[in-house]
Amino acid sequence: MSSVGLAQKAPLKKRKKTIKKTQVGIKNAAFAAVRLVVFACMLGALASLTISIYFRVVITKDSFYNNELEKKIESEKIVKEKLEATLASLKSPQRIEKVAVEDLGMVKPTEVSYIILPPLEERLPDIVHKKKKLEIGFLDRLADSLAQSRELAVEIRKNTLR
Repeated sequence: MSSVGLAQKAPLKKRKKTIKKTQVGIKNAAFAAVRLVVFACMLGALASLTISIYFRVVITKDSFYNNELEKKIESEKIVKEKLEATLASLKSPQRIEKVAVEDLGMVKPTEVSYIILPPLEERLPDIVHKKKKLEIGFLDRLADSLAQSRELAVEIRKNTLR
């Protein structure tokens, strides 16, 4: 039995070693899978951190640009208000009067004079009379041309009916 028992025991030891090796292999494979998952998680966290930092930088840069634009808008509003004030002062009647008197040599009128003209018929009787004659002459010529066109139309009808 001893020789048979030894023969049977030897494969059992080998089986234990192979079982241990496969167990170790399974443990190593599981450990490798865990390491791979941990690495993927760390890589994802690093990527999300990088993206987060990038967007924060972009937002910060845009906010600085926005602040600069707001400052420019405020300064342009101030310039606009100054220009409007200058325009109002240039349009004032006192300034216009001052420029007219001092620079252009104009003087204020002392009194206002009105000239009352007689009606046109009294001032220019010849022109009115000629105008009436022209109007009457035009109407006479118009009546004559209508009469001639009627006579011509009658003659054309007579010639076409023959």
